[in-house]
Amino acid sequence: MGFGSGSFGLGPLGIPAALLPVEDPCKVSSSRQVDGKTGRFVQATNGGYAGMGDTQQRVLFLVAAATKTLPQHITDENMSATRQAIVTALAPLTDPRNQTIELLDVAVGDNGKDLTQTLVKYRDITTGGVHTVKPR
Repeated sequence: MGFGSGSFGLGPLGIPAALLPVEDPCKVSSSRQVDGKTGRFVQATNGGYAGMGDTQQRVLFLVAAATKTLPQHITDENMSATRQAIVTALAPLTDPRNQTIELLDVAVGDNGKDLTQTLVKYRDITTGGVHTVKPR
């Protein structure tokens, strides 16, 4: 048999491709985990970048965008406004018509000195997992 004259579906040894052992491919995620404090990708143990769910990444980016510019002073009013900005930013994911997440907690506080701290806890409806986002 010459080059190209073999039957379609046969491997180089004459064994049908369906009978060859299937290698387990590595898990690939289209979204990459980002460290909220540094803004850098998180490295996995194998040297690549750690993956995260697409919904997790959407929540992280929306919360980070909502808290990008914080009020100059830490007051109860400003913390309430920051909380409302986060809830508003997540509205596309919490809309009952196409709900992706369920908000469990949106907390905005301060460290007692000079830093506003935000925390968002939610349930991913697509996977059932409960996740926490701390953008800073």
